[in-house]
Amino acid sequence: MPKDYLKKIDPARINQRDPREWERRQLLDTYKTFGCESGTPTFRYSLIDGVHLKDLLHDGDLLFVRSNGNKALVGRSLLVQTNAERVTYSAFTIRLRFTTTGMLPMFYALLFKNPADRAQLMGRGANINNLSQDTLRHLVVSLPPLDIQRRIVAELEAERALVEANRKLIEVFERKIQDRLAEIWGKAEYSRKETQA
Repeated sequence: MPKDYLKKIDPARINQRDPREWERRQLLDTYKTFGCESGTPTFRYSLIDGVHLKDLLHDGDLLFVRSNGNKALVGRSLLVQTNAERVTYSAFTIRLRFTTTGMLPMFYALLFKNPADRAQLMGRGANINNLSQDTLRHLVVSLPPLDIQRRIVAELEAERALVEANRKLIEVFERKIQDRLAEIWGKAEYSRKETQA
């Protein structure tokens, strides 16, 4: 029920001008109209409860953009990390779950960032481009030994960390340059005022 928070209201203590009181009365009238005289709903439904367990995302699943009007976005992917939450996905995406041992999901998440591997995923629709389950099923990808997959992931993650550190360093230097320019312009402005006086 979307208005579960109304259960925490004590009808004897709530101010009549409180908007939640009006909402509580409206809901109670609705319940009474449909035969729930006590005000307790006889049926509850949560969207997440309507999802079959097999359709929930698991850590390590890859999620791909299934369809989009922009062909460049079809096939983009991300590695799922649910953080122990029950998470599902939309109809515009498609899930790839690894069922074979010896496949490191992070390796394949990085592999599909490679244009040559992503090219295999591109759809052929008229206006909306699509990636199908059949395309994923027949996808041919490299399967290096697990230790090589781990080494490649570690190297790429180390490079990503360097790029991120350099990005932060650039921000620091840009800020220092701006501060120095402001200092110089501020002094120049001060010098101009002195000469004009």
